[in-house]
Amino acid sequence: MARGEAVCPPQLTLSLFRYFANQGRSVSYYRTRAELGLTRRQHQLVSFVAKGLTNKEIASTLHLSEQTVKNHMHRILRQVNAEDRYEAVETIRSFGLLS
Repeated sequence: MARGEAVCPPQLTLSLFRYFANQGRSVSYYRTRAELGLTRRQHQLVSFVAKGLTNKEIASTLHLSEQTVKNHMHRILRQVNAEDRYEAVETIRSFGLLS
């Protein structure tokens, strides 16, 4: 303690910030799961759609077939009651589940 205040070494501070930053990502997934029923993979796909990636780009990034991405997107649309991928993103964003 210095002058009545706690002292925290910079390395520990950095570790704490990283830990809590990662917790936010985890909480977002669990909220998505609880509120909309999306799996971790579906949440990941929606994040890529929100960034403007195509199905082909998402498939390449995640080492999946394009058809697998299309199947996931079809299920996501049904689960969030959206007519297209952009409406799905906006619906999920309205729940505060995408940044």
